[in-house]
Order: sequence, then C-alpha cells, then structure tokens
Amino acid sequence: DDTDAILHLAAYLTKFERYQQSLRLYRRAAALDPLRVEPYVMALGLAEQLEDPVAAMWVIPGVLTRAWGKDRESLHERAERLSAQIAAQLKESGRPLEAADLENSKDSRS
Repeated sequence: DDTDAILHLAAYLTKFERYQQSLRLYRRAAALDPLRVEPYVMALGLAEQLEDPVAAMWVIPGVLTRAWGKDRESLHERAERLSAQIAAQLKESGRPLEAADLENSKDSRS
C-alpha cells in the first residue's frame, strides 16, 4: 500500500511493455492517494500510446481535475487531444454512447 512504490513499479513495468499491468497499478495508486496527480499523468502517456478507451475514460478526468502545476496547460491539451481522438474512434466503431460518456466526463471536469 505504498503509493510511491506502486508508481515506481508501474513505471518499471512500462519499460518492459507490460502496459495493462502498469495501468492497473496506476489506478491502484490513484485509489490509495486520490489527490495525487502522478498516477494520472503517468497513465496519460500509456493511454495515448495504446489509444485505449477504458484507460482514457479514467485518465482524462483525472488529469483535468488534478493537474494544476507548471505543466497544467500542456497536460490539459494532451488530455483534450486524447479525448477527441478516442471519442472519434468510438463513434467510427459504432460506439456513440461510449463516445458521449467520454465527452461528458471531460466536459464536466474541465
């Protein structure tokens, strides 16, 4: 239950392309310490790389509500860009309700 250790392990697993395990650990770290931004910021890169709708639906609101430091603007732009990209992919694949959920979760948090 050590958040820092979980974050380090998730980053380490990412180096070995164990992306889903890393995402699970980032979610665990966020659950243990809900106010920390690091789990969301670190998972944002994975969600972008994987173009994973489930990861995006979790990470985008997390970044938009917690990233307030010096990198706020660039992190918010990345989250917004990922949101638009994933929503478009969901619509194209016949999943408009999930696209709307993603757009609504982003709009309600930003």
